[in-house]
Amino acid sequence: EPFEQEKLYKEYWVKIEELTGDIAEFVRNYLILKLKIWVKKDDVYSVFKKFSTENYHKNKEGVLKDLIFFAGIYSWLIQIQNHPSSTINKELRRLNKLEFTVCHPYLLDIFNEFISGNIDEETTNKCLIIIESYAFRKILVDNTTQGLNKLFITLARDIKKEKSWKEQYINILSYLLLEKRVSQRFPNNEEFENALINKEIYKLQSKNRNFLLESLENFKSAYPINLDELTVEHIMPQTLTKDWKNKLGVNWQVIHNKYLHTLGNLSLTAKNTELSNNSFEDKQQIDFQVSKLKLNFKLDGLKIWNEEKIL
Repeated sequence: EPFEQEKLYKEYWVKIEELTGDIAEFVRNYLILKLKIWVKKDDVYSVFKKFSTENYHKNKEGVLKDLIFFAGIYSWLIQIQNHPSSTINKELRRLNKLEFTVCHPYLLDIFNEFISGNIDEETTNKCLIIIESYAFRKILVDNTTQGLNKLFITLARDIKKEKSWKEQYINILSYLLLEKRVSQRFPNNEEFENALINKEIYKLQSKNRNFLLESLENFKSAYPINLDELTVEHIMPQTLTKDWKNKLGVNWQVIHNKYLHTLGNLSLTAKNTELSNNSFEDKQQIDFQVSKLKLNFKLDGLKIWNEEKIL
């Protein structure tokens, strides 16, 4: 009836829209959580209609109550609202920067169990750290996080198959991720370290490149910096002057091709246009020697910049 429509709209639907931003995307994740199947964007309405009819029959307020509960959790994931715990919110903010949305159905389940008292805050936070590590290792080592939708559809259910899941949640989660193979495998430390050293980090998507540089700069820092105000600096510049070629030596072309975009040759600066293709000595005086950034501290005392120093 019209009066009931108006009541439910004001009490639930408007609030759900405010909490989720993109309500269709939220409902899609909600349905994946509930049904343990992949739901395409174009199928959200038809799948939801079938789900609500079969599970709530004529109790429309019942399904809206459930939706608004999970909308509150979803708002933490996409950072419309901050989670009450600053520690947990910090991890959620990092995951949000990676735009690793494929894990959202699983995270809805984690926070449902946290709110229900089945897992504690420490366990919840450790889960987020593990998921972040998994996501970024996949990005750096495998160049993609595609194909992980199946994993996160059933991960919560697979964990709960173990009778001791409430007490052993982290151990079970870790075990399940580490036993995955092929496209779902968890890249190991050796692979990750090799990618960190040798990969052309600068050519990563800007969100992922900035995530790495910000993570390094702000690690255990009492004064975290905002990367939005800085740009990435190639210490050995993209265009080599005659002076740079002479300083690099006879193998300057090989060194330039091999290391230009690698992590060892990258830093952060607020003076990108001033640094340009200047010599290393000039860059020292302009920025590195006066920089407040931790990434630049070890550059301060150097006299030269070559293959050895980059490595």
